[in-house]
Amino acid sequence: MKISVFSMGTIFPTAVHGGSQKTLQTVMNYVGSLGHLCTIYCTQRDDNYREIDLSGNVRVKPILRYKQTYPEPHYTAPRYLADVIL
Repeated sequence: MKISVFSMGTIFPTAVHGGSQKTLQTVMNYVGSLGHLCTIYCTQRDDNYREIDLSGNVRVKPILRYKQTYPEPHYTAPRYLADVIL
């Protein structure tokens, strides 16, 4: 099965910023270990803009254009949400 997940928080290749991103990585790595192909779309940052593989079946694509730092993503005006459509 192919699974897509969207995260306002950035997923980094070697560091974790926040408990929700750690939980998301743990769950997706487990689901990927069951043979499912998982893609996590997350906020792009100046220091994190390249696709990475968390594990064999879990790919992270930092392409969403939310504000880069917490809690600002939550203040995104509705008219800007159209910019994140893939």
